Amino acid sequence: MEARKRWKPNFFFSRGLRTIALTAVFFSALQSALGSAKVGGGSNRANSITIKNRRAGKLYSAQCGQVWQGQYARLHAAILEDEPSRQRLAVVKAHKNGLGDRLTAAVTIFYYALLSGRAFRIDWHGASSEATLATVMEKPNVDWEAAEDLAGMWPEARTVVFEINTGAVDKLFYNPYHRQQLFEWGLRPETAVGCALNYLFKPRPEVLELVHENFKALRNPDALKIGIQVRMGDAWLQNKPYGVCDREIDHDDLGRWFRCASKVEEEYRVEGMPVHWYMVSDCPALRYKAAKKYGPKVLLPSQELVTEHITYSTGNTTKDLLAIQTAFAEQWLLGMTDFQVITEESSFGRLAALRSLRFRSVYTMRSPEAMAERSRNDSWECKRSEFDTFEEVAVKHPWVKVL
Repeated sequence: MEARKRWKPNFFFSRGLRTIALTAVFFSALQSALGSAKVGGGSNRANSITIKNRRAGKLYSAQCGQVWQGQYARLHAAILEDEPSRQRLAVVKAHKNGLGDRLTAAVTIFYYALLSGRAFRIDWHGASSEATLATVMEKPNVDWEAAEDLAGMWPEARTVVFEINTGAVDKLFYNPYHRQQLFEWGLRPETAVGCALNYLFKPRPEVLELVHENFKALRNPDALKIGIQVRMGDAWLQNKPYGVCDREIDHDDLGRWFRCASKVEEEYRVEGMPVHWYMVSDCPALRYKAAKKYGPKVLLPSQELVTEHITYSTGNTTKDLLAIQTAFAEQWLLGMTDFQVITEESSFGRLAALRSLRFRSVYTMRSPEAMAERSRNDSWECKRSEFDTFEEVAVKHPWVKVL
């Protein structure tokens, strides 16, 4: 109980429901509100709760530690079993934006819940009522699914609801109250995103069945696996105009991703090693063009996949469900690759790369102006020494900020 006594939030909640929007002072307020609260400081009743998945702290223990996972699972379960008026909840409102932005927000608020001793919940709105997060992802360790009517379900709960579209986890590692705590748990800025995603989510079998052949290929530990993410943008995905997607992949613009993947393959492949290129794009035709040019090492999608933005309804609930299943499946598989050639202005590829828990593996395709700022001209190649640093992948971008 000592930890709960030390919890002194300055403005985040009352007995009613509060919604906090992202403002200029959000990140500093988040740190100050966390104070010095510790996880696992609940009653004996909390410690008696059965952990749903005892492998939680073992599967990624080398990168994530192996103590906090079980402690938080017990605390989370105890909070949800308590009377509503005594529940302490941290809810992330995931109603807008694409998959990458939503999961980025979820990771940030998960760590807020973890450090402040709250039960983490996700209030998800998809393109249709059937396209929910729970229909594509299992809950291997904690039940993060929130009811749609938060005020109606928890009228007396001490609930904090966040609506953000960028990450703030990196700042927690500079928080004087929690920096040492996070490091003692075995977490690092470089691993925080991947550890949270792998702890919170697991694709449902029916989701992986959609990408069964590719999943099987990417599980081969003896293969060199290179992920390629070519993002056209929300406007293209929603309106599908003619233009860049109709170009050949050896075009000066599109060809950069594939030249980079070829260089990575040249740098890391050894004789006799099978090679797989796993490509994702909001322009599905590019995959077939890539396979035509580069051969069978390019893994092709199944015919059942549907490439649509998860926020926009197609008017067909079956198609909406397949769209969210496709997005999750493809991002999960992209995170299974050894190297990732990604698009700068997209959190989808960044998040997959960080979930892989690999290092020195990311090469980002940027605008000509951004490449020039890094002294990279048209002759720049994706050599071993020219990977993107962790800060470039997760922190430095002005608005695609994952951590």
